[in-house]
Amino acid sequence: MKKIYTFTSKTLPNLKEVGGKAKSLIIMTQENYPVPNGFALAVDFFEDWLDTVTKSGEWKAFLSCREEEIKAKCDIVKKICKNLKFTDSQKKELEEALKVFSKKSFFAIRSSSPEEDLEGTSFAGGYETILGVTEKTIEKAILHCFTSVFDERIVKYKMQHGMKTDRPRIAVIVQEQIASEASGVAFSLNPLNNCFDEALINANFGLGETVVAGQVTPDTFIVNKVKMEIIEKKIGSKDHAIWLTKNGGTEEKKNENPDRASLTDKQAKEVARLAQNVEKYYDKPMDIEWAYANENLYLLQARPITAYFPLSDFLRTEPGEAKHLYMNLGLVKQGIKGLMSPMGVDMLAYMTDFIGGEMFTGTILRDAKNGIDIIEGGLEVSQVGNKQKMVGKKVNRMNLNIGGQSVVDTYDAIDMKEYMPKKLPKILKIFRKKLIFLVLKQVFPLLKVLWHPQKYLLQYKKNDIKRTKEHKKLFQNKYSSLESAIKDAMKANFTALIEETTAVVGVARIAKSSINRIFKKDDVKDLLVNLEMALPGNKTSEMGQAMYELAKQPEILEAQNAKEFIKKLNAQDYSKNFLEMWDEYITVHGFRGMGELDIATPRSYENLEALFQTIKDMSKRVKNESEDVFEISRKKRKEAYEQLCKIAEKKSERKLKKFKRKYEILIALGGLRESQKYNMIRAFDFVRRQALKFADGFVKDKRIDRREDIFNLKVREVDKGLKDSKYDLWACIEKNTAYAKKLGNRDVPVFFDSRGKIFRPPVKNTEGALVGEPISPGTVTGKVKVCISAHDKRILPGEILVAKATDPGWTPLFVNAGGIILENGGALQHGAVVAREYGKPCVSSIVDAVKILKDGQEVEVDGSSGIVKIIK
Repeated sequence: MKKIYTFTSKTLPNLKEVGGKAKSLIIMTQENYPVPNGFALAVDFFEDWLDTVTKSGEWKAFLSCREEEIKAKCDIVKKICKNLKFTDSQKKELEEALKVFSKKSFFAIRSSSPEEDLEGTSFAGGYETILGVTEKTIEKAILHCFTSVFDERIVKYKMQHGMKTDRPRIAVIVQEQIASEASGVAFSLNPLNNCFDEALINANFGLGETVVAGQVTPDTFIVNKVKMEIIEKKIGSKDHAIWLTKNGGTEEKKNENPDRASLTDKQAKEVARLAQNVEKYYDKPMDIEWAYANENLYLLQARPITAYFPLSDFLRTEPGEAKHLYMNLGLVKQGIKGLMSPMGVDMLAYMTDFIGGEMFTGTILRDAKNGIDIIEGGLEVSQVGNKQKMVGKKVNRMNLNIGGQSVVDTYDAIDMKEYMPKKLPKILKIFRKKLIFLVLKQVFPLLKVLWHPQKYLLQYKKNDIKRTKEHKKLFQNKYSSLESAIKDAMKANFTALIEETTAVVGVARIAKSSINRIFKKDDVKDLLVNLEMALPGNKTSEMGQAMYELAKQPEILEAQNAKEFIKKLNAQDYSKNFLEMWDEYITVHGFRGMGELDIATPRSYENLEALFQTIKDMSKRVKNESEDVFEISRKKRKEAYEQLCKIAEKKSERKLKKFKRKYEILIALGGLRESQKYNMIRAFDFVRRQALKFADGFVKDKRIDRREDIFNLKVREVDKGLKDSKYDLWACIEKNTAYAKKLGNRDVPVFFDSRGKIFRPPVKNTEGALVGEPISPGTVTGKVKVCISAHDKRILPGEILVAKATDPGWTPLFVNAGGIILENGGALQHGAVVAREYGKPCVSSIVDAVKILKDGQEVEVDGSSGIVKIIK
């Protein structure tokens, strides 16, 4: 295998031979980009050196060392490298490669590991770079660069990214050093806001090392690549620069005029165009290093940008086309931070089509240009411009309240001019007419409920029992297609439910609004919130209460661990009363859990160990509290009601009667708001069970590897696979999961546009405190516990739960939590509703809460003012 590849080589080396950086420079040279000449010493060039190191006792000691010993062991291995010498063969090959350069040439020596500069692993700043190298010092510089492969920071970086550390490999670039007057770095997208149409340039005088290493505050240029205009320019302090010396090596000098821009506007645009061209060639966002010398622009390096939010092809528009603004509904409404599975998104679309009937023509859910709430590509997003055009800014802004104040603040700060369609799409004009008709159609049911709430409640409960019976009958059926199972599950769970809950929620809101108007001049904000605590009929609240009742039982209190509990449970070795309680919980609530909106997410009944541990943790609170947490909430509601009665009575007898009447409506109907989601998740669980049955057949026939792979298929793909044994399920899975693999573990932002630009809420600064949106009243002090998922950590009684957002799977954690702090979500988001139900102080819309706050910090959460004070 070849050991040295020149940049002008017609043979393109394998990535494993020379690494990403060197291969990119060879490609860019072949494509006639202005790359300074050079060559790459391939991995095989260092074969003898690697053998010497990896066969040593010091290396074996490194491989078996503990994490805290890594630095010391790495330093010992690096000492071995100091004694390495070039073999005759290495010297000969190196001398041959250097013949094309002048004896007066200087060189930049850089690493090019096969693991470096790949998508997802940049090793940025990890390996060594040596500048101003002469022919006399080149061997020493190459050895120094080689040795950096054993550096502690490289080893730990590999460990953090799941890479093997037992097989070190490195290639080294030898490149002609440019005596640059100005140099720096450019990103072909703007990393500050993720905008694909903007290039960001950092520059300083001299060599680029001060910029790359972060030694100075450089000049910053942001260039719009579509119009090729500089839209922002900041002159950095850049008090010094590094320059190439006449005899080799480098020297640091103070900049005589640091306030002068290191690039002209024309040069900044040229750099942006170079970054844009490199991006077009690779068809991905790129990070380049560049330099100006004698007014000529040179490309020194090119590598993929590893940390950015990639946009799916479905939502992306081309440069210069009309842009669309999206809001992540999945995050704002349901607390879903990433992508849903392909089947999960499909299920949402089926459900929306079923509920909407002719309202949705099937296209507005899947048309990023002409739709409103779009369900596709793992996401549920709102097309903000179309929605604002249809309902107006005022109504659209009111609808955004569900996401909390930070969502509204972000929306208010966005210039909507470039996202507004000139006219409403034809399909939405038709939809709006149907929507108006639907609203008018709901007037009479609303009046019926308003006139006879108790009578309606009885009818609702009868219908709910009927829906439950119909759901149970589903399990008697045998299905040959997933779509038929979906239709039956929707019919059983949603017959008349939408009309009923629309009327219920509408009347409950009217009642609450009436109550708010009665007390609009009174300082009773907390009392009005407490009035909605522990409302009867709330399915999510009932789940938490059922868990709490289980936590009181001796079978839970006495169980030592999950395995022991499940063993006795399976043997029916518990009291009849407990077994009945457990079976009732599994039947009524067992199909719920974290991330329940996605059909791919396992349910509680599928992970009894986790369910037991959650209830066991809850039992600790049972032991420490003399009174039921739910009884406390009911008492708070009753106390609030009594205090408000006294205030209303002072106003007038008429207002007191009105308040009591509206309160009765709120009590009767307010808790039923969760019924629609409960039935939806129940239907999803049934479809999940059917899908897994089909998956078992696919696994048996070796058409998929694991039964869970079926959730990476869409519904119609599953059905095609059932009909046609030759239908390629793997091809479908590869296609459906391509974007998820590209996104990786990155979160999907709340607001972003069709050119990738991310919009964030304006930062509110208050000395010694974080300011958010007040959600649930009360003040509590406790220690922080930051959780990324509901099963991330255990919440002990009194701890302050900090999360980005929550869904019903988080409910058990709320019971132990003393208070809740959320990044996302408003007054109607799940976390807010449950916090009020349980009487927990809660603050939402705290920007970057999971990053700012750390486990063990003591904070005071004021749910009335929306302020979180950091005590220590």
